[in-house]
Amino acid sequence: MSVAAPWPSSFVARLRRRLEGLDGPVIWLWGWPGAGKRLLLRELAATDLLEVAPADLLESRGLAAAAAEARRSGHRWLGCRKPPHAIAPEIFDQLRLDLPLLLAVDELPEGVEGDVLGPGAWLLTAGEVAGLWLAVTGNSLEPADAEAWREATSGWYRPLRLAAEAEAEGVHVTAEPLAVTSLPAVAGFLRDLALEPRLEPSADAVRPALAHSRRKPGPELAGFELPATDPDLPPAPLLLTLAEPSPALYPRRGEQVPVFSVQLFGPPRVVRSEPAEGSGGEEISWSLQRSFGLFAFLASAPERRASKEELVEALFPNQDEARIRANFHPTLSHLRRDLGGGQGSELRPVLFRGGSYQLDPGLEWHVDLERFEGHLAAAAERRRAGDARALVEHLKAAWGLYRGPYLQGLYDPWVVQRREGLHRGYLGLLRELGTLSFELGDLATSLDAYRAVLVEDPLEETVQTAILRIYAAQGRRDLVRRQYDRLCRLLLEELGVEPLPETTAEYHRLMA
Repeated sequence: MSVAAPWPSSFVARLRRRLEGLDGPVIWLWGWPGAGKRLLLRELAATDLLEVAPADLLESRGLAAAAAEARRSGHRWLGCRKPPHAIAPEIFDQLRLDLPLLLAVDELPEGVEGDVLGPGAWLLTAGEVAGLWLAVTGNSLEPADAEAWREATSGWYRPLRLAAEAEAEGVHVTAEPLAVTSLPAVAGFLRDLALEPRLEPSADAVRPALAHSRRKPGPELAGFELPATDPDLPPAPLLLTLAEPSPALYPRRGEQVPVFSVQLFGPPRVVRSEPAEGSGGEEISWSLQRSFGLFAFLASAPERRASKEELVEALFPNQDEARIRANFHPTLSHLRRDLGGGQGSELRPVLFRGGSYQLDPGLEWHVDLERFEGHLAAAAERRRAGDARALVEHLKAAWGLYRGPYLQGLYDPWVVQRREGLHRGYLGLLRELGTLSFELGDLATSLDAYRAVLVEDPLEETVQTAILRIYAAQGRRDLVRRQYDRLCRLLLEELGVEPLPETTAEYHRLMA
């Protein structure tokens, strides 16, 4: 038994009833790209809606003329399928319409006036899915199949229609999200209309925000924001989660990709080089300090990946939602342009995958922090295995990467916290390297490691005592005496105390 509802009349009738319950004078038809907003306006234009040219929305005279024409001809609504981004504010101030103005938008402008027919309203019912399938393919769907297709496409009009058109052309498609996104037409739609426009929002464009899904979170880049209690809040389309920017949607041209050398220890520095050019590369200049902060957070995170919540907490602490919404995506856009080589670059160095932002793993990222932590992890393995010589080599390699404090010159709370932890790890590896090198008979490395600790904390007596032992092992009693005298002066000048009794006892033992 078919559950098909006549298409598109059932879809239009359902939404028409919703519109009749809204007052206006402006009604925003807000939903996913390809949700059926323009289809609704086109169908209404055949009966009782007068379409308004986008130019008429830029000044009040044009809109007034259109309203007068609509009244003369007995139309119930005015409507525009593609309203301009920058509608003059005085238009809404001066509106004294006795019939609503319907504006179809993929993104809801901030501070809007009027009523909203939100994203949830556009999701097709199972009956409407069956009606669309029948209209396009000529074949009926059983109730279970109609529901399966509704689930596979999240009730999203355009992907479902494209799947039906493929079926009509003899391409069999199963009601599975992965099967739908594998269709070239659907993949192209998701890339060019659903994802691509939101990867680089311009300064004057309305900016989308994340809608909390009741089922599975989808990419924030193509999401919407409504109060959690709003009945129009839809599940985030699963197709968007599957169609995030990836090599399948953004194929690389050629095998060579840019190399980014990232220095986070000491004065931060990022150099981009093109292997084909064979040059030393060019240091990146950051258009915003905050865009570099976003980059540094991602470069420092596991797998160079972080959620929006983590990024917001680090970069916009104690800021209200309006400020975050106004600044997050512009900051992200600046970062993409800085890394990609400017406006218009085809490179996508920052992706949105699986609910998180990530530095594109398909590019080459040489991050000193990653290598530093990698050597410390390898050192831990060698320590457990009892391989002292290999352990020493990893500690040396980590030491060589520490050119100074983490993100020197930055003082954001998240930076300071991470800096302190890394500094403790740095001092710990120096102490261990000093001890192991001494035991292995490499007195020069041991002395260098201990001296590096004293640069950070010259009052650490355990390290001072270790240096006394190194000088004694070298047969340099003169240096033992000089080092001990220096320690005594330092403690007296800085703290007004003498060395610990055990330090003095060790000194006398070494000098005996």
